[in-house]
Amino acid sequence: MYPHMIEVHLKQDGDPMFLNIDQVVRVYPYGENAMIDMLSMSFSTRESYDEIKALIRGAGCLIHKADPRLENKPLTMSDLKEMIGEPVFNSNSRKWMLVRCVYDDPAVDLTDIMGAAQTFYQDDLKKFPLYRMKVEI
Repeated sequence: MYPHMIEVHLKQDGDPMFLNIDQVVRVYPYGENAMIDMLSMSFSTRESYDEIKALIRGAGCLIHKADPRLENKPLTMSDLKEMIGEPVFNSNSRKWMLVRCVYDDPAVDLTDIMGAAQTFYQDDLKKFPLYRMKVEI
């Protein structure tokens, strides 16, 4: 896959900036403008939310398209019990995380690339499913 880039303008000074759409976590309205949350930073743009949405679609990206490398079935707590130390994809933050530990209550602790821990409970898995990478044999 190749990167999809769009050009936006920073709200504070109007400077142009190219963004790799694959690094965008969330875009939402911010007054008359748009706020963009990326994996490593957040900023507001001079473009409106609708303009950003049009730029993303114009770059050939489907906003809700699932990653074809991921299994179609979300992971369950019983799946995660067997995956200690393995990577899972967090569909909410769009980040890969490692399974640290699974508790009996049931809950699972995940760690991101920066070492930050996040706990998911049974209900969280319904709202924000976790997926594993397809295994090609």
